[in-house]
Amino acid sequence: MIVTVNAFGNLVPPILIFSRVHFKNHMLTGAPTASIAGAHPTGWSNQRLFDDYLKHFFACERPCKDDLVLLILDNHASHLSIPAISVAKENGILLLTLPPHTSRELEPLDCTVFGPYKTYYNACLNDWMLSNPGKPISMYSVAGIIGKIFSKEFTKQSIEKRFHVTGIYPLNENVFW
Repeated sequence: MIVTVNAFGNLVPPILIFSRVHFKNHMLTGAPTASIAGAHPTGWSNQRLFDDYLKHFFACERPCKDDLVLLILDNHASHLSIPAISVAKENGILLLTLPPHTSRELEPLDCTVFGPYKTYYNACLNDWMLSNPGKPISMYSVAGIIGKIFSKEFTKQSIEKRFHVTGIYPLNENVFW
């Protein structure tokens, strides 16, 4: 999953990445509102999926050259492609990549959102298995499970807190000292 948040607690709906060769629209049933999705055999992002997400980001946020938006990213290779940089530049999106091996300290989502999110996700999987004994969780159930828990951790207050913890906003130069 790729999701974007800002220091004011707002978010751009995620792209869900399925570990499949081909994506089917019904795999998104129950996903968070306005989510998009794609597939890659490894289940990881790649240049094509990030380019799709960047277009989704643009459609949701509507940045322009007169009202630039700063997008802070980890330094995954898919974020640094020429097409992604071109789309960003043409649409008023400034890309800032974090130095390698620092996202754990600097990236608001990595710092504190995804940990509790994974806890909610695992609890929801356990509940599903208890309600459906002997039945395996299929790929078609994943988006619905994510949809149930997404709003529990991706709240305005939770997101704002994450930016505070990293010292990004409000700016705290002493967060690591």
